[in-house]
Amino acid sequence: MVGRVALLVCVLVLTPLAVLNAATGSSDAVPVPGCPATQVSRSGPQTTAVDEATTDATWDLRGAVWDHVAPDPLTYPVHSEQWTRGCIVGAQVLGNVPRSQTRDQWYDGQDGGTRMGGEAFRQTLTDAPGNYLLMRDTYASDYEDAYDPNGVSPLDTLYLDHVQAHYIRDDCIENEGSGSSQVPMNVVVRDSLFDGCFTGFAERPPKGRCLATTRPQVWLGAHGIWKWSSAAAGTVVVRNSIFRLDLPSYSACTSQQWPAGTYQDVVLVWAGPGPYASAGGCVNTLPPGVRLTTDVGEWDRAKAAWLAGRPWDANPPPTVPPPGTTPRPDGRTDTRLSSRAVAHRVSGRLTTVTGRRLVGRAVLLQRRPAGVTRWTTASRVTSDSTGRVRRTVRPARVTWYRWSYRGEHRYAATRSKAVRVVP
Repeated sequence: MVGRVALLVCVLVLTPLAVLNAATGSSDAVPVPGCPATQVSRSGPQTTAVDEATTDATWDLRGAVWDHVAPDPLTYPVHSEQWTRGCIVGAQVLGNVPRSQTRDQWYDGQDGGTRMGGEAFRQTLTDAPGNYLLMRDTYASDYEDAYDPNGVSPLDTLYLDHVQAHYIRDDCIENEGSGSSQVPMNVVVRDSLFDGCFTGFAERPPKGRCLATTRPQVWLGAHGIWKWSSAAAGTVVVRNSIFRLDLPSYSACTSQQWPAGTYQDVVLVWAGPGPYASAGGCVNTLPPGVRLTTDVGEWDRAKAAWLAGRPWDANPPPTVPPPGTTPRPDGRTDTRLSSRAVAHRVSGRLTTVTGRRLVGRAVLLQRRPAGVTRWTTASRVTSDSTGRVRRTVRPARVTWYRWSYRGEHRYAATRSKAVRVVP
């Protein structure tokens, strides 16, 4: 399955498993080429692939939707094996890889599954000089790979301008080439959202480099941010991008290593268990220019801003803590438990100290009969959608009750005051 790891992008560009690149209008933005005359036009529901050679032309696919007809039976719905300078604009590919299937099932065909490989957008570039592919306003979801450019020269360039990918089961961008003559190419990503990738950016064969954009990006994945190699990009530049990681890499510590490069106004949102520095049993460090936060709300706000077409600030003003609160040395958020007893009904609510309700958390109801000094656990309750916990009790004698929350990697432990219940 796709783990929620916002991955990366290289202005390089690219990718963690969720990457967001928002427009900033910076003066050092990488220019993109114009689009040639239209060669192919499609719109409305599609049941057949676009698959033909192209030279100095544009595929205008605005309004064209491949809805659950790929990768089964259409492995490559938007495809060209001979691409020479041009644009693809506006296609939506809604894949049919079942979200309920494990990777062993859909990828390997094991455990009763069927192999469902393919790429939503697959273009193989020719050896023509100055070759490029520009993709704009495209969308891919529920596929093995979203964008799969195959280059034959490290001077070729893929431009991804205001594109989206969602719930991609392998690589959001697979810049690896295939065959003996194909190599990674330049990749420029700007103003794009990648929300749910197994791997953000894959670049493993010989040579290639990434250029910077000045707009943030967001990615997701369970393999790691970078599926990298010694043959990958020689120049990596990432600017104004935000990445979210919900899990450490299942594969190796190398997937959590950031390539040498230039990073400016980059944010990594760590939403996984424990500290990021030791996630996955690795020693994880961030390069200069990358800021670490555990505030998932920062990712949510950046994503909402992108979807609404608003700018995103990689360096928001610092939040002033509420009166009476101070940061904890361990980085966890302080919590609070209330308690109340009405007849034999004991209730309470679990929140942060700022009032945010904590939902689905395990809370213990503890009891201490009168004349006894030791507290024992009476029951375990899960907080509901409002953060509330409730339990009916039947003590044989006067008994004191309290709620106890043991805390988690992001939230500190707390206890409520004791309340008295009579038989």
